[in-house]
Amino acid sequence: MNCKDVDPLIHAYIDKELDAANALAIEQHMQHCRRCQQEFDDYRQQQSMIKKNLQRHLVPAGLLASINDQIERQSRVDEQQKKPMRRRLLGGGVALVASLALSIFIITVFNQHQAESRLLAEVLAEHVSAIHADHLTDISSQDVKKLLPWFVRKLDYSPRVYDFSSQGYRMLGGRLGTLQNKRIASIAYQHQDHIINLYTWPSPDVDDAEQELHIKKGYHLLYWCQDKMNYWIVSDMDTVDMKKLAALLQQRLHP
Repeated sequence: MNCKDVDPLIHAYIDKELDAANALAIEQHMQHCRRCQQEFDDYRQQQSMIKKNLQRHLVPAGLLASINDQIERQSRVDEQQKKPMRRRLLGGGVALVASLALSIFIITVFNQHQAESRLLAEVLAEHVSAIHADHLTDISSQDVKKLLPWFVRKLDYSPRVYDFSSQGYRMLGGRLGTLQNKRIASIAYQHQDHIINLYTWPSPDVDDAEQELHIKKGYHLLYWCQDKMNYWIVSDMDTVDMKKLAALLQQRLHP
């Protein structure tokens, strides 16, 4: 195996989904390839940090029981009412449908909240692991004309890359990050003593979304969606400076 063979299989290897032959081939390759071994170590560290930071939200113990109890009580009331059979069945059916719709709505909202919590934890883990591993960039440059073609060669989309050095946000370079098992663009900046990572990738299902600020473990995470592209700014700098960078980027996106 060479590096090109290992790249698409590395996540499956980490998750122990490969057959013995391919797993052995990857292990033998990494014994002689520092690049792939480092990539494997980075992913394992990121996976560990995601598990550490992930918040698990359990459905309240009495929620589904309460819904079922309401359905049963409504059914008993319908049976006791002295009305024509047809009307009674209709009333019970409406109550049942309404209760089931409520159950589906609650479960849907709960699952959406779980997905958002996982993504938040994963974005933060990606940022922290890059700093701890001293791996902020794969290509160090302040030249947009060098960074943009590099990203285009590595990804199946073209990220928007801007240098804001004159405004106090010095661009350090670019890197390939990983979120939700997908390669994404990561652009590193520095503002005073603070390291900033800007993550961006396509959002085919959402055109635009307002800014959302999250605070987690001493870090600020600012998200928005613009022109079907996701943007996450992550840093430990204060929110005022973070929103200034977001405003600069949004101005460049829509001059």
